[in-house]
Amino acid sequence: MERVKIGVFDSGIGGIPVMVKLKKEFPFVDFIYFGDNGNVPYGSRESKEICELTLRGVNELINAGANAVVLACNTASLNWRGEITGVKVFRLIPHIPETFRGEVGYFLGTPSTVSALRASGAFSAFEHIRYFPLPYLAAAVEESVFSDKELVLADHLVTTEQKPAFVYLGCTHYLYYEGKIKRFFRCEKTFDGTDNLIKNIRENKEFSAREICCKPSVSFVGAYAEKNSLAFSQYMKKWS
Repeated sequence: MERVKIGVFDSGIGGIPVMVKLKKEFPFVDFIYFGDNGNVPYGSRESKEICELTLRGVNELINAGANAVVLACNTASLNWRGEITGVKVFRLIPHIPETFRGEVGYFLGTPSTVSALRASGAFSAFEHIRYFPLPYLAAAVEESVFSDKELVLADHLVTTEQKPAFVYLGCTHYLYYEGKIKRFFRCEKTFDGTDNLIKNIRENKEFSAREICCKPSVSFVGAYAEKNSLAFSQYMKKWS
């Protein structure tokens, strides 16, 4: 049987918090990470270019031995139109529990993610959701992590008088500042799609039939492998 090797793709370091969550849920799986840091963020690019960049990253992971790939970038997930023979690609699919229908919620994401999500009508049943396209926050998070400088959220987020019931983090880079975003908007609940992603992986029969390994590893590939390995170590020390 084939060993499980999950490739995790992101436009930069945003997929690292997702990979950490996956690693906790699937502790006997190898993980391979590819971050396209040189092109971060994807959120202001055209859909065709996003798909081309994503496919290139996915192929990097497959060439490194991944037999399943997670698109840990919301922008890439919503723009992905490809299929890879013999390799299951799992996407971050936006999901809000039905119990929050009728509640006021805020969706934070890159311009491309917000545009694609609104066009899809995925949250049309949530009448009171407000969308906040944030063109610079993902890049600012990336910069703050490597410079170790504190990010000033007020430079990117809009202060609102209304207290939302939840905030949806539509970019995985925002997970680094999840607690501060909750305090900024004075809300108690955030969503990011990772729980739904984990559920989809667990339910995939082809994936679950593969062999688990007794000595799992985490490796990094691509031009920014060393940079992302450092970001992973920093995340484990500071944010996990």
